[in-house]
Amino acid sequence: MRKRPSTPLKPKGETKEPAAKGNKKQDQAPTKDSTGRAKTPVRKSRKKGNQTKEEAETVETVKSSEKEKDKEKGDKTEKIELPKKIVDKETKNALIKKSRRSIIQALSTKKSTTRTYMDNVKEDDASDIEVDPKNEKEKKKEDKTGGKTEIQSMYYIGDPRITFVNAFAKAGVKRLMKEFVGLRRFTPKGATTKNFEKYMNRNRYADVPCLDSTRIVLKGRQDNDDYIHANKVMVPGNNSIPYICCQGPMSETCEDFWYMVLQEKAAVIVMLCDFVEDETEKCANYYPLNTGEVGTYGILRVKNEKSSPAGLDTAVISQLEVEGIDDALSVTHLRWSDWQDHTAPLEAGTVIKLLKMAKKYSNGRPVVVHCSAGIGRTGTFVALDYVYEKLKVCAGKSTMVDVVKELRGYRMHAVQSAPQYVFLHLATMMWMFTDNPHVEKTPAHNQFIQDYSKYMKKLSQKIAKKKKT
Repeated sequence: MRKRPSTPLKPKGETKEPAAKGNKKQDQAPTKDSTGRAKTPVRKSRKKGNQTKEEAETVETVKSSEKEKDKEKGDKTEKIELPKKIVDKETKNALIKKSRRSIIQALSTKKSTTRTYMDNVKEDDASDIEVDPKNEKEKKKEDKTGGKTEIQSMYYIGDPRITFVNAFAKAGVKRLMKEFVGLRRFTPKGATTKNFEKYMNRNRYADVPCLDSTRIVLKGRQDNDDYIHANKVMVPGNNSIPYICCQGPMSETCEDFWYMVLQEKAAVIVMLCDFVEDETEKCANYYPLNTGEVGTYGILRVKNEKSSPAGLDTAVISQLEVEGIDDALSVTHLRWSDWQDHTAPLEAGTVIKLLKMAKKYSNGRPVVVHCSAGIGRTGTFVALDYVYEKLKVCAGKSTMVDVVKELRGYRMHAVQSAPQYVFLHLATMMWMFTDNPHVEKTPAHNQFIQDYSKYMKKLSQKIAKKKKT
């Protein structure tokens, strides 16, 4: 037999790279460094033409997706480059989602050199907090009313107040939190805020606008000095009272505040904040706190005739006498400082009683309501009366979303956070039960109350933990 020639052994340190398919180039001898060792050859990256068909299609898909997003956003955002080689479909989708989030964040970022208020809202929404999921099993079924879900269609059946409460009780707390996401940034169409922009030094917060269409105009002042951050709200119904929602007075605007109270002949002032919260001023000391004290604010004089506990939690009631150059006015002042900013009370009892007391003392005259910005606590307080009166006149053909949108047509950003939106439902429920003692709570009602309590307790723990860090 013929012997096969033996393969010569390779010298130590010498390697031979296999030639690529179709490549006829001869292998070059390895070069050596100064020590005599063979240098490890550096592999060149493959050219685009050497990509597999699957890889090329993946890259093209990612690129076209990025181009469409850039086109929609006006090419104003920073692009996130994807790697040329993506073999994992899940990785590709994750990177695309990351790009989308960066675009949204870039567009929503606003630079401001003045104090802002709305930036703190989302942190306290606790949208990540889980509640009892028992009420989350409702199914979205389209009906003959134009595609409304089963939950939505329940708003239009039977007694307007009781059926309204039954509907959102069945929907559950978690559902309402999700509902508020689409409502958070709603603003009325055609809204203008020219006077707000003109008098920036009289605004407590740079990102809480005051609508031109419903603003209180201070009349009879020199040099057209007629601005104050306050809006009039007209509640539905013939026997309803007008509200004035305003920001907490600043040291520079205390005279403007009392000028407005005297001009509008307000009967009640409801203060829903403290003067200082978490070492931050929320409202100037705009009235004399103790019985017999007198405060002077420009050309106006305010005397505290009497202050005493209101019999509602820690609320204080004061009788104030306001004197101008030509007229005077007696005003009831209600102050309750236990409602934390951006959040909501654990129970609705105090808020309901405070609202009823304000309506009792108003005698049909305006009620001024303020907190710090005049939109969160203030908006929720006024919305409670707004929804209750509206349900009486609209035969239940309304939703809470409609109510909040209408209210924001008077006061921008009214009902500011998810906790306040959910609390508005709870307070509406408890007020209905108070006025209708014959109506018994169902398991859905009790579950809603329990879920709200769990939700707010977890939120309070989250906020307390954040303050410690």
